Amino acid sequence: MKRKTDGVDSFKKVIFICLAAILFIPLYVDGQSISHITGTWEFTTGDDQEGTFSIVEDEDRLSGLMDLKTSSVTRKLLDITFQGDQLTFRVERLYDTWNVDVLISGDTFEGEIDGSTHIKGKRLSDTSNAIIDHAEVITSLDGKTLQTGKKLYDQVCAACHGADGGSNMPAARSFNSDEMKYGSDPYSMWKTTINGAGQMGAQRWLSPEEAYAVVQYIREKLIKEENSQTYFEITDEYLEGLPEPSMNEAELQAKIRKEALTGSQEYGQLYFSDNLGDYGNALYSSLNDRANAALIVSLADNVYMGYNPQRMSTVAAWQGQVDLSETKYQLYRGEGEPMIDGEELAGLKR
Repeated sequence: MKRKTDGVDSFKKVIFICLAAILFIPLYVDGQSISHITGTWEFTTGDDQEGTFSIVEDEDRLSGLMDLKTSSVTRKLLDITFQGDQLTFRVERLYDTWNVDVLISGDTFEGEIDGSTHIKGKRLSDTSNAIIDHAEVITSLDGKTLQTGKKLYDQVCAACHGADGGSNMPAARSFNSDEMKYGSDPYSMWKTTINGAGQMGAQRWLSPEEAYAVVQYIREKLIKEENSQTYFEITDEYLEGLPEPSMNEAELQAKIRKEALTGSQEYGQLYFSDNLGDYGNALYSSLNDRANAALIVSLADNVYMGYNPQRMSTVAAWQGQVDLSETKYQLYRGEGEPMIDGEELAGLKR
């Protein structure tokens, strides 16, 4: 009887070891762990193009995205394969297709595009490319940022994810009932928003702080109240592990300026929100509630006039400023119109 029990116990041990191996040993592809290639990589090419690509494990397959500094369009990585140290994938661009074939060596890689153009790069750590102190931004979120997040969510996110967080689209998450595919903590949700995922493009027209405001609204109003089992509780330990800039303030501002002026959308929003364009003494645009097309002219210090050339008439004259804060002149995705900010001049009212 004792010998039979020993046999059962041995069998249980074998089953336990097998289950432990399945649950705790990372996924390997042809002898290499998937973690060998997942993450974000920056690259340069032989024809002077620069950018980044990211690879994630998406359930039972690999998926990824590529961003070029000279383009605001995020491209999907297709047909990703990884064998030994060799990584291959395709990127369909507007006028051509890149077939990328590289060898991974630790945190660097080198190879070719279409068998001819050289490409090389390195892995980016979570902190090496940080441009904000994530813990600081998260702890600063308050009632005002919650309202900002709601406004942005209603304008952009609700179309796919639902006004109440319930989506009618099979490819979009329902925040009020689904698990978060790429993580439910604030930083993971922020990365998903900024970098895009699946059919959702990168939302880099948002500033980093605005993206966190959207995440705050989703977490506090759509997940916490209706999908509490998915809600992530923030702890001091969690905050201590978040990325923060590895550069001092002067180095960071120099990097933001350099990247923005070379066409980077990621850094452009940060730079141009604080370094507004100079449009001279005249601007041809609509004028809120006054004209669909007006020539707005600076007549003197803080004195402006709006003239409708189609009707050959003055539509307004005022002392103050031209408010461009919600327009395309100050925001990457500004949909507002220039507005009068000041007092209209007597005798020149429409």
